[in-house]
Amino acid sequence: MEFGESEQPVDYEIEEFLGSGYWVIAPERRATRSACANVLRRLPEAIADQVINLQRVILLAPSRGEWGRALPFSWPEINQPEPLPSIRVKDGTSERVEAPQATVVTVRFSLVYLSPDLEAESPEVIVAVTAHEIAHGITGQIIGEESELLADQTIREWGFGYELDLLREKNRNHRY
Repeated sequence: MEFGESEQPVDYEIEEFLGSGYWVIAPERRATRSACANVLRRLPEAIADQVINLQRVILLAPSRGEWGRALPFSWPEINQPEPLPSIRVKDGTSERVEAPQATVVTVRFSLVYLSPDLEAESPEVIVAVTAHEIAHGITGQIIGEESELLADQTIREWGFGYELDLLREKNRNHRY
């Protein structure tokens, strides 16, 4: 039995999400898929909602031989009203009319890449790496030592402290 595989009953919402196209996990990446399901089950509800329902994190876990991949994504169109003339003439007089402003929609998401090399690691390390990268996506902080410390602090708060300790023990040369 792999770590986290039979600890909880199958969550069909998570299984459906893992097959939705927003998280692309190669079929042979069984340990990574199991770790991703484990992380999704354990995330705080508000964070899981951002990941699953709002698609704030897009995950790619390719096979070792996959050299590239393009993923199509779509969002609703930006609401851009028809421009109005800047001058309106009424009864021989003119008045200035402000054109309506376009509604700007910012779509914010993070792309998480999980290396095929993770398959050789323990399930706990894969869980920690997955949770850590999701934390970067949720916090929006991805550059520098402070972002790494924030991601670690965040996953500790989410309940992944044990796995994080194992990851830091295994990977002492982390980039911060």
